[in-house]
Formats: sequence, structure tokens, C-alpha cells
Amino acid sequence: MTTAYVKWTGAEGREQVLALTDEVVLGRSTGSDIVFTQPEVSRRHARLAKDRDGYVIYNLSMSHGTFVNGRPVDGQQQLHPGDRIRLGPTANELHYFVTSEEPSTESAHKPNDDVLEKCASSLSSILTTEKAGSSELAKISSILEFQYEWEKVFSPERAFEQILRAALKNSEAERGFVMLVRGADFEYVAGLDSQGQQLPSTEFVASQSIARQVASDGKPLFMPKTIIESFAQQQSIVGLRLRSIACMPLSWMASDSSEPQVRGVLYLDSTQAMRAISGFDEKILNKLAQEAGIVFEKLEMLKTLEERNKLKVERDLIHNELLAADALRRAEAQVLRSEFSASIARFAAALSHELNNPLGALKNALQTSSLLTERKRGATPEKLAELEEIERQLRGTSLQSIERLRQIVLRIQKVTNLDRDEALPVDLNLLLEDVVEMLESGNLGGVRLQRDFQPLPKMTVRPQQLSAVFLNVIQNAIDSSKESAAVVVATRHLPPMAEIVVEDHGRGMSAEDLSGIFDPAFKVRERRIATSNWGLFSSRQIVREHGGDIDIRSSPGKGTVVRIVLPTST
Repeated sequence: MTTAYVKWTGAEGREQVLALTDEVVLGRSTGSDIVFTQPEVSRRHARLAKDRDGYVIYNLSMSHGTFVNGRPVDGQQQLHPGDRIRLGPTANELHYFVTSEEPSTESAHKPNDDVLEKCASSLSSILTTEKAGSSELAKISSILEFQYEWEKVFSPERAFEQILRAALKNSEAERGFVMLVRGADFEYVAGLDSQGQQLPSTEFVASQSIARQVASDGKPLFMPKTIIESFAQQQSIVGLRLRSIACMPLSWMASDSSEPQVRGVLYLDSTQAMRAISGFDEKILNKLAQEAGIVFEKLEMLKTLEERNKLKVERDLIHNELLAADALRRAEAQVLRSEFSASIARFAAALSHELNNPLGALKNALQTSSLLTERKRGATPEKLAELEEIERQLRGTSLQSIERLRQIVLRIQKVTNLDRDEALPVDLNLLLEDVVEMLESGNLGGVRLQRDFQPLPKMTVRPQQLSAVFLNVIQNAIDSSKESAAVVVATRHLPPMAEIVVEDHGRGMSAEDLSGIFDPAFKVRERRIATSNWGLFSSRQIVREHGGDIDIRSSPGKGTVVRIVLPTST
């Protein structure tokens, strides 16, 4: 069985070999399967994915591109044994090959090899040898990389402190700062003096002009012995009595960019001359600046991850709230229908009496008409005229009974079809009149309903829903009233609102009961669970959905006033 591999030369000059799995990511991010540290390599630069013909390479970098055999990859490209892969123009080359034998290199590994183990191995080899290649720069780089992976040890503050300590030791400067670009100014991040003591932000004073030029040009400035004339007379340099300055740009890729950008500086200064900075010393200082940029990049990645997690939590909360609101709305509608049905049931029996009156009249008219037909056969002309007059009266009675039945049916339809949601222009006075007449047709227990309707403009509302609200409020007033008491239903036009008031002089409520009058609850009555206040809760929801509000004032023994206001422009 053959296996696909890639091999390349690592930073230490040793050959590395990786056995490919279904997907392998190449880039600068430490989360990549193969990591390259060159600046032109993106965090996720390229991806190798398995298909039925072998492996395909996908270019993920929009800046420096991915190359196979020296030619740029346009989106994706099928790989063939022997192909040479390069990320950007200067990164190390990878060789793609397929073999049935295990590669005999000492560094062959799998994608899931522990990065920390590699860092520890690198650190160990540097610290235990005295080879010329094991420079202070390599030691610092390995220590920092080791701390990046060992999260329990690593912290940004500690990393910046190590970077500043190494930079001060290498340059023999008196002060060092890590600074972030903030518009035309710079923000203090960390500070250290030559004795290793932290410099607080209150002591943060530096040459802004030099830092601004380095940040703008993206090139370091080294003035270890004397400050060049163009900067020497600047107020900050004269005020601090500075004789030497070194400033290196800090670059990293933000989450919203595909290329590294200068976003800060590593700044060193002294009132004495620094030691001579050789080309190798410049490389060390630039490397330290690069490490500081990596710290910022890692912090930004963590911040982005935290923000994404926070957004996901907020999105989930909103989704759950919407689901809960939808469930509550359905429960409200169901409870309102239940309460409404209960109200209908209370006067349904009494309503049957009103229906019986026209039905009885119709029955009597039909029976009498049959008898008249029999008598007309042998009647004299005088008697026939009398019988025809009686028959004409019966027809009138029948038509009146039919019209009465039609009016009753129409009234019931207006207030019982709660599921209909269409908004229609209506006269609220007529809507209230239908509700009042329906209640009056039932058993009011001696309670009288008094109307005080003033002219109202037509309003676009959902009539079935508002009929249910009026029915609930008026029925509550009836239930709270004593026999022979009056319940007043009044309307007024108070531009731009219409006011509906239902007032009774019944038992009233205490302030404690009134404070929770709109709070839905469940109560146990005779070992059965019953709802409480759900009708008023749902009524207020309907009124507010119409752009209005409902207010209740009550006193024990003095009665209750319910005031509903609705916008006339609804």
C-alpha cells in the first residue's frame, strides 16, 4: 500500500518528512500542520486535500501565492509525484512523493505530533551545546517559542519583558519600550530599564517623531553613538538629554488583513552612547521585534476567538429568546382562546333563550298557517278576508323572527372568530355595542350595562382580537359587581387616541393584588390546575400590539376602572 509524503528542510537544516492525511494545512499559524515562519507566508497559506487521484493543493493566500514547479497555483492544482511546492517566493521548498516504504529520515512524523515536544527538543539541543550556531538569538527564539506552546507558563507580559531584557542587554541601552500605533500617537504596552526594573506607564516618555518615522517607513533606525542632526534638536530628545536611540517596527497580520502591517515599535534609548551595533546585532534586535509582533498576533487571534465565541453565545441566547417568545405567544393565544371560550360558555345557555324566542315564533306561525289553510277551504268571503289578514300578520312575524335570528348569528360571528388576524377599518362603538348586546342576552345576575359612547373615527384594527379584549374586561366587571349594580362602558376621542373605559363599583382589589394583575400564573383549585390573570395578560399583549396600552385602577370595596387607549391612526 502506497502512502503520500512531503519532505522539506527545516529551520535547523534537517530534513523533515510528513505522512499526509486527508487534509494538511500549511502556513504561519502554530495551528498549521506544517509551520513556516517567513513573513510572506500567510497564517493559512495552502491546503493539501486527498481525492480519488491522490492529492490536490489549494492556494489560500491572496498576497504571495502558492507555486508548484515554479508556476503559480490558480485556485487549486492536482499534485503528481516529484512536484515541488513553495509558499511565496522565498519559503522553503516541499517535495511531494508517493512510496510504499517507510521514509528513513530521523525526523519523519505525523501531523498530530506534539508541537511542544518539538520546541522542547529544539530548546534542549541549543542549551546543551556550545556550537557557534547556537547563538543568543537562537536561544531567545527557542525559549519564546517554547513558552508560546506551554500555555501555563506563557503570558504576554512575560514575553514582552524577556524581549525588552534581551534588547537592552544586546544594545546596552538604558530604557526600552514596546509601543502600539494609535493614530498619530503611540500607546504604552511595556517598559523596562537596564536594571531589569519595569517602567510604569506614568514614566512613558519617548521620541514620538522617531517612532512615527519608523512606523511610517517600516524600516528600523539605529543611532547607537549619536543622534543624527535632523532629530537631535527635537524637543523630546533635548528634554530627555538622549544621545542614542534604536527603534524597530513591529509587524503582524490582523484578523482583517492578509498581509503583515506595521502596528507598533520596539523602542530603545539612552542618555549615554550605546555599544556599537554590528550587522549581527541588528539582526538580533530585528528578530526580537519580530517576536514581539508574533506576541501581538497571538493576542489578536485569541481576542478574535473570544469575540467569535461571545457572538456565538449571544446568537444562541437571542435564538433561544426568540423561541421562548414564540412559544409564549402561542401559549398566550391558546390561553386567550380558552378564556374566551369560557366566557362564551357562560352566556351560551342564556343566549339559547334569546334564540328560542324567534324560533318559537316561527314554529307557531307555521303551525297557525297550516290551520288557516284548512279553514280557508270552506270559509265565507267575509271569513276568508279575516283569515288572509291573520295570514299576512303571520308572515310579518315570521320575517321579523328570521331577521332577529340573522342579527344574533352575525353578532356571534363578530366576536367569536378569534383566529382571524386581518386588520379592518371599524367603528369601535359598534364593536363594543355587539359585545354588550351579546352579554346582555345572557344571565347578568341583575347587573346593568350602561353605555356612554361618544363619536369615534374609524380605526384599522383586528376586530376579533379587540372584541375578545372587550369581552374579557366587561365580563370581569360583571363578575365583580353586586346584584342590581351598574357597569359603565364609555368611549371618548382624545386625539390622537381613542379611550375605552369600563367602570364598576364592585369589590375592587388591594394594592398588592393590583401590582400583579397582569402577571400570568397557575393556581390549584379543587385539585385541578387553573390559570390566573392570563386573560388580562393576553389582553394587554393584544392592546400593545395595536400600539395602545391598558391601565387598571382599583380600591377595595370601591370598584375598579379599566382604561384602554388605542391610537386612532392604527
